[in-house]
Amino acid sequence: GSLRHNWVASFVKLPLQEQGASVVQVSDVSATAFVSFSVEQGLRLRSLTIDRPSVEVQLTCTSALSQLLLQLLVTIFKETLRTQLQVRMQQGLEKLVQRSFELFNDSVWKRLRVLVPKSVLAEMICFLDTSIP
Repeated sequence: GSLRHNWVASFVKLPLQEQGASVVQVSDVSATAFVSFSVEQGLRLRSLTIDRPSVEVQLTCTSALSQLLLQLLVTIFKETLRTQLQVRMQQGLEKLVQRSFELFNDSVWKRLRVLVPKSVLAEMICFLDTSIP
């Protein structure tokens, strides 16, 4: 995905104010999740990790000097930006998955445990465990 921004920048030590636009593209995001599934607890998220994404920032400034200075700053802080994106995406995805599992466990799994014998549920979980890599 990409984000487009219009902005105004003021440089503290230079008598320079610049306007421009930027496009930030985030790509190559991959996530790995380890999940447990048991008759007693239902679905549980054991761990989730997200690799650091690729980030490209394209700046459009009205002067070449500003373009050069801002591009230098972007280059310096690019790794920090990638790390922050990774952390925020991981936190958000963990919350989303945990909440989804809680809803499933509360609305579906509890009912199944009442309606279906425990041995059948255990066999179903074993089947899923052997069928899903």
